[in-house]
Amino acid sequence: MNCIIVDDQADARKVLHHFCELSEAFDSILDFDNSVKAFNYLQQNEVDILFLDIHMPELSGMDLLKAMAGPVNVVFTTSDQEYAAEAFEHNAIDYLIKPFTYARFLKAVNRAQYLIEMHEKVEQKPMDASNALFVKDGSKLVKLAIEDIFFIEAQGDYVNIHTERKNFLIHSTMKNIEEKLPSEHFFKVHRSYIVNLHHIDDIEESILQVNKFKVPISKAKKDELLKQLRVI
Repeated sequence: MNCIIVDDQADARKVLHHFCELSEAFDSILDFDNSVKAFNYLQQNEVDILFLDIHMPELSGMDLLKAMAGPVNVVFTTSDQEYAAEAFEHNAIDYLIKPFTYARFLKAVNRAQYLIEMHEKVEQKPMDASNALFVKDGSKLVKLAIEDIFFIEAQGDYVNIHTERKNFLIHSTMKNIEEKLPSEHFFKVHRSYIVNLHHIDDIEESILQVNKFKVPISKAKKDELLKQLRVI
């Protein structure tokens, strides 16, 4: 993989560069002390991961992300917790609060690697009716790959389908959705949540980490879920 580091603080860039080298996950590491220079570079070059600070002169990290024409794998690295919710609304992979440890950095890199590999598999594998759903998005029906679904959440008379691209709020019942999902991929962990088993990162007590989201699991469902997972 390749990555770029964008931060106007030299010490922060130095730490990130060291972490990137230490992980041995990257073939190329470039540093930018200016978000405008980074934006210009991104217009001409493909980057696997962008480590991005928020508070920078001329163009903030958040504004840089909003200005990008296509999706970018962004890991925010900042001392400000204020923008975390907004960052994830724009599909940031992770949000690291300075000063962060090497272990926390590795978790973000591993998550990014997983998403990149998943995208490559989806692109290489022809999509057919068995691995996709059509969901209503405004006035049109959108083809949605099964693997792109993180989890489904009940919200009154609607269900919210959480994906990496966006959320799809559709008028339906959980029972109707569950019947259309392959049981080998999805599991109803709570009366209000169905999760994609492939996207569960960890389980702690009654909480599942599903990609960047926390999803509750009922006590009655936990043992059944563990039987389906490869627990050693």
